[in-house]
Amino acid sequence: MATFLIDISCSSSKMYDQFLWSFESVIKDQLKNLRRFNIIKVQDSIIKFSESLVPVSSSSIEAAVEWLWSLQHLEPSQTFALPSAFQYAASLNENEAIYLFTENNTSIPAMETLLHLAESSPVPLNVVSYCCEKEADLNALAALAKRGRGTFHTYTIRMTVPNYQRSEVNFGAGKSGIVARNLHIGGPNKNWNKRRDCYLIFKELETCRDLLTRIKPLISNQPEPSKNSVSS
Repeated sequence: MATFLIDISCSSSKMYDQFLWSFESVIKDQLKNLRRFNIIKVQDSIIKFSESLVPVSSSSIEAAVEWLWSLQHLEPSQTFALPSAFQYAASLNENEAIYLFTENNTSIPAMETLLHLAESSPVPLNVVSYCCEKEADLNALAALAKRGRGTFHTYTIRMTVPNYQRSEVNFGAGKSGIVARNLHIGGPNKNWNKRRDCYLIFKELETCRDLLTRIKPLISNQPEPSKNSVSS
């Protein structure tokens, strides 16, 4: 059970649409792993998908996608809009996690407030940076996730390629009915290599490999049990 915070304004409507396409993929691919969810758009007056967490179903996922595309491309919100949205999300009944998708346009005073709120909140805060290029911004968001006892991931658009699909519109006899839409391909930010979760997995694997190396000689030196021995 989780709440998603969208702190995205983008400098252009094109970039905003790219985010909507990306977040639609999150809704369709990830919500099926949850029991309940909610989505909040961070701005001066908080826009909520629902007043409370809703059960995950095909109809609620479809409604969430429709709601997502109804959001307007707005100007950056006021200074403390994000801390206020976080407080609201953390107060929702049965909420077990918060996922923040952000460009990190948050001011320094608001970030300091958010750090304090995340540290004291019983609900973990996970952070996903969207198209953040500056290392200082990435460091700040990683620190926020750490204080919030959550994970940090980066995502940025790597390339855009044409994707040809069959159109639902009937163009008439002798016409192909094929339309081209842009397919946006993204991945982790190339400027961010500090994947602590991957580092911890690697560290655990190395520890296990070291233990196995020590155990193997001990096992090989053990005498084989006698065939005549009778277990008690």
